[in-house]
Amino acid sequence: MSDSTVHLFIGSINRTADTLTAGQGIAVMRFNEETLDLESLHVTDEIDNPSFLAVDRPNARLYAVSEVASWMEGTVTAFAIDVEAGSLTYLNKQPTLGRATCHVTVTGEGHVATANYSAGTGGPDRAMAVYAIAEDGRLSPPLASVAHEGTGPRTDRQDRSHAHSVQLTPDKRHLLVADLGTDELVAYRLEGTELKRAFAFKAQPGSGPRHFTFAKDGSVVYLMNEIACTVSVLQCSGDELTEIQTISTLPADYSEQSWGADIHLSPDGRYLYASTRVHDSVAVFAVGGDGTLSLKEIVPSGGKWPRSFAITPSGRHVLVANHNSDLIAIFARDAETGALTQTGKSIAIGTPMRIQAVSFA
Repeated sequence: MSDSTVHLFIGSINRTADTLTAGQGIAVMRFNEETLDLESLHVTDEIDNPSFLAVDRPNARLYAVSEVASWMEGTVTAFAIDVEAGSLTYLNKQPTLGRATCHVTVTGEGHVATANYSAGTGGPDRAMAVYAIAEDGRLSPPLASVAHEGTGPRTDRQDRSHAHSVQLTPDKRHLLVADLGTDELVAYRLEGTELKRAFAFKAQPGSGPRHFTFAKDGSVVYLMNEIACTVSVLQCSGDELTEIQTISTLPADYSEQSWGADIHLSPDGRYLYASTRVHDSVAVFAVGGDGTLSLKEIVPSGGKWPRSFAITPSGRHVLVANHNSDLIAIFARDAETGALTQTGKSIAIGTPMRIQAVSFA
């Protein structure tokens, strides 16, 4: 397989939902970074509203969560990936112990973890659940879970816990959970079938932590705050997170309420990208030697509601999933300056919620 070829995995809304419904489930495509050609490989409808997905690249597996507003409990589904054909084979699914399941991560340590946005609203009340991965890729029933309590000052968005994402820290010691409702990043140690709270970072009141990413060496966490449309730069030292900077993703003269969405570092760690909905843009930041950020540019996202985006493993392209426009805009990325330029190419796909770009070369 050519080094210029990338597999794209795209989750979209395919059942009646609070948001627009025009997707097909999970689509798999092959993207050639030299020619910008796209080849559709596979579409599976064997899952409801795959709002977020995570690829286990070394083992060729995909895990996706179902977010259906009317369900009292979400699910996480496992698929095997046929890399050559680009097809997905259903393996199994498990309950997530909470409602509106919105995030899934593969730890690389033999586990999958999920986050539930609407825990405690009539169904099971767990904010996060952890599963063991069997040798064939199937998921065990939930082996550990935890509930969150608390609120924030924005009563319209922070009436309860709203866990929005979970990741394993680079040192593999903790699972870190961003809770939009309680303005927290909470770290847990997985000990057998127990999640033990290790420490927590309290974000600025009303900021609404959503997604985050780590510097390569794990020394810094970059936290996207959905409500405030800011990125907080957090220094990691042992079991402590210290805020050293918070910077807006919006122009200084812009005042309309917008919502922060996705956040990723370039493969070389020199630039950080953050998307914002309503303003419908992607902010580009240069990363300083101390991990702090300086704004380079803010570019239109190429559509409406850029909920998710992916940077290809080579760093040459950024693909922005504009949910309300039914398209994924393809940008070229300058490795030296970090700048984004629209290529004029896009992928027409209904209500894209999540995109991941993976190289199997």
